[in-house]
Amino acid sequence: MRCGSDEGACWHQADEACHGSFDLRELHARSGAVEAVNVGVRDGATPTGTAIAGREIVLRCAAPVVPPAVTAGPECLTSVPRPNHCDAADGETFKTGRTYLPPDVTPTAASADANADAALAELQTLADDLGPQIDALRKPVDDVPALLKSLAELPRAYRLKPARVKALAKLAIAGGETTAPRDIREEVADDVTALLIHLKATASGLGAMPTSTTALLTAISAREAKVPALADAASARKGGKDVTQLKAAALKQLEDARMKVSALPAQATQALAKLSSAAS
Repeated sequence: MRCGSDEGACWHQADEACHGSFDLRELHARSGAVEAVNVGVRDGATPTGTAIAGREIVLRCAAPVVPPAVTAGPECLTSVPRPNHCDAADGETFKTGRTYLPPDVTPTAASADANADAALAELQTLADDLGPQIDALRKPVDDVPALLKSLAELPRAYRLKPARVKALAKLAIAGGETTAPRDIREEVADDVTALLIHLKATASGLGAMPTSTTALLTAISAREAKVPALADAASARKGGKDVTQLKAAALKQLEDARMKVSALPAQATQALAKLSSAAS
């Protein structure tokens, strides 16, 4: 469901769509970024601390619902409408891939098994993609030793004045020019430019580390919040002991990821200080 600028109106619309009981699962920004969340809403209570204005939100209703008339589904013609649905919801905008059921139909056992299988699979893989994300986030930190070596070796290798190279590096680290100036010999200009571009990108990544890590830590917290519900759902397929072990393993992986991410801002500060010192 796409929200406008009125956050209260969007919560009201979501409340109408699911009769006051639903789980908010994802927030889609206009940029395409997707944030996984797990916010439960029951009895129409409006939650606090979650901004949804201007985003597309993904909901999971707590019970099967009849769709509004604007979805053009046949249920509005064949089922007894629930409050706020069918004709009563005309004019509301919904974007959904859910399967709608009449009020007197309950999910089958096969559907329950499928939900348990999905919960089990998600629980087992909840932290799988965090490793690559952390590696990508810490790349600027990992790149610094090689950059320091290049800064030290480049003047001698290309017969350039160390002070000149440091001045160019200092400018790039500060976010300035990265193109080798005309007084640099043509045969070495491309290598100098490549180094300056790398320095600028690395310094920028190091400087942005607090913001970048905050976003990932928020995502990790959202996943941790999902673990109990996933474990409960998965217990329909696995024995209690097995689910307990899977739950503990997922939480341990998420905590390990949290510790690695939390350490990155300090590491970035140290790495940036080393770069700046080498260019001074």
